Amino acid sequence: MTDRDIDDIALFFAKGGQTASCLISRRVYTDPANKLPATSVPTYWKQGSLLEEPVAGQAKPYFVVNLARLDDPGVSPLPLPAPPDDGTRAAPGPEDLVVIPWNDDNNAYVVPKATYEDPTKCPPLDPAIDADLIFLGLNEGVVLANVPKADLVGATCFVLNLLALRSYP
Repeated sequence: MTDRDIDDIALFFAKGGQTASCLISRRVYTDPANKLPATSVPTYWKQGSLLEEPVAGQAKPYFVVNLARLDDPGVSPLPLPAPPDDGTRAAPGPEDLVVIPWNDDNNAYVVPKATYEDPTKCPPLDPAIDADLIFLGLNEGVVLANVPKADLVGATCFVLNLLALRSYP
C-alpha cells in the first residue's frame, strides 16, 4: 500500500502475544461515529502528549495521544471538513486509542482496538516501504514521534509505539 498521508499514525502494539503494527489513516482516526462528546474531553488530555487512562472494572487501560502537542507534520495536509459535533461515541474501552488530531486540539476520537487490529481498516506496515518506521519503533524504541522528511523518501507520518511503554500489556 502506498497511499499515505503525513498525518497518518504508524502504530506498534501486541496482538496475541506477538508484535504487530498497522497504519491508522486520518480518515480512520477522525471517523465522526467515534468522536467523543466535547464535554468528555478533559483539559489535562490537551496538556499531555501520551497518556494511559484506566477503564472502570478492567485491568487494561486505553491510551490517549495528543498529536496537537507535536510539531506540525512536514507538509500541511489539505484541510478536511469538520466532522459533526454530535458526540455519538461511547467511552473508550480497554486498549482503545484516543487521538487528538494535530490541527484540532478541541476534538478527540476513539480508535477501537478492533479497528486498529483489522487489516482491512488499518493495514499492516509493509517492510519494503516502512523499513525506517519499523526500525524506529522496534529497534530504536521510539515511543511517540513526528517523522517529517524534506525529500519525502520513505514514510512520513506520526509514530506511536505502545510496545515501548513499560505498562503496556
